[in-house]
Amino acid sequence: MISQTDFFKIIKEYKYIEEPIITGDFLQKNYKVLFYDDSLNIFNVFLDISKSGSIEIKHTINKRAKKAIPILRLDINGANHTNPEFDKNFIPQEIDDRIIELMQKYSGYKFKKESHLHYFIEDYRDKWAFPPHELGVSVSSNFNKNIQNFCHNFNIKITLQTEGLF
Repeated sequence: MISQTDFFKIIKEYKYIEEPIITGDFLQKNYKVLFYDDSLNIFNVFLDISKSGSIEIKHTINKRAKKAIPILRLDINGANHTNPEFDKNFIPQEIDDRIIELMQKYSGYKFKKESHLHYFIEDYRDKWAFPPHELGVSVSSNFNKNIQNFCHNFNIKITLQTEGLF
């Protein structure tokens, strides 16, 4: 299991992807995320991009079992999602006040085919989602821009390459 402290390390530290992200008609692509601080590469973090409009950072616990924990996922015009009800008894100590405010504001909120950003909270995993703008992520009709914005906001250096270039 990943702790809230580990989650914050993963999203705050500077990371990069060695290979270029090829944009175009891909179905699902998985990229290994590397940390500039080599000691953090133990987290086995991956960036998943799907044609359905989902951009996700996940942590793989065990390479053999391939068990992955989604820690951030941007669903662009995604499926319906309902947040849990806010319960102050299930808030990790490490959560900052801004996230607690968002949890209270969006408690039980129903996203109806609108963009939302799933955010890892210990004991809830990725069950909480917020409008992307609440976490500084802008969403547009340009999927490449969405990939860039998401990665920029969560400190992942990437190179985008349009499919078909040589």
